[in-house]
Amino acid sequence: MLFGKKAQAVAPRIASSVAILTYGHPSPLNPANRDVANSGHFVHCELFGLANNMLRTLGQRAIDWDPIARADDTDSSRDLNPDPFRAAQILTTEIMDPADQMNPPDTDDRIYAFIDGSCRTIDGQKVAQYGAILIIADMRIKIKGRVANSVDAAKSLPTNNRAELCAILALLSHISSREFIDEYGSNPITIVYDSEYAKGCVTEWYEQWMVNPPNEMKKNRDIIALAYDKWKLVCAARAVTWVHVHGHMREPDFIEDARKWFYWYGNNRVDALCTEATS
Repeated sequence: MLFGKKAQAVAPRIASSVAILTYGHPSPLNPANRDVANSGHFVHCELFGLANNMLRTLGQRAIDWDPIARADDTDSSRDLNPDPFRAAQILTTEIMDPADQMNPPDTDDRIYAFIDGSCRTIDGQKVAQYGAILIIADMRIKIKGRVANSVDAAKSLPTNNRAELCAILALLSHISSREFIDEYGSNPITIVYDSEYAKGCVTEWYEQWMVNPPNEMKKNRDIIALAYDKWKLVCAARAVTWVHVHGHMREPDFIEDARKWFYWYGNNRVDALCTEATS
């Protein structure tokens, strides 16, 4: 696979027996990636599915390109003995009870999202899980899942930071989808989070790394790169406000500051959702 003109320039030096697949560069610096409607935008790239079809035709095992495996993925080409703590994602939608304390403190068309990740030891093994909760009018969407290891699982066990990043990736993937945009348009969204590391990686630092590459490979870069791409898609579709809350903070006074209490309560609910992901 050759992405971008510089990569495609080496095509003449590749053996004629090798299949070459080409597409534009995935970087957000590529002008084609500034508008999702552009047919050359990387979101429309089908090379990964095409490569897997070619592999299956040759009797080879397809490649799992996604670091977050889906719970409903029944691809028989996967390993026969998968890692029991490999990521699995579950998404549910429900109508909120009018008396539910997660009802937002205002009645405009703003969407609220809460994200969190956690890591703990279960039966002697490190297990990381993530969660996201979306509040849209009287609808509540829950996303929860376990976290896959990094590419080099032998050197990198699941961590809380990776779980926090997977929560951001899961949320951004959902709200950047065409289905979500068609359903909820360009409604502004407030994202409530408690990990400055995860938010910083996706919204600030990764872009800096592309301009000035660091001396060493940053941890969790596979997740960060995917989340960054989704972040740029979300920014193109709607206004985003990030609100930081301190994890496990003391309950604020509801009468004194209903909004602060709402952020605290939502953060606690998504924290509990992470625990559900291990059940």
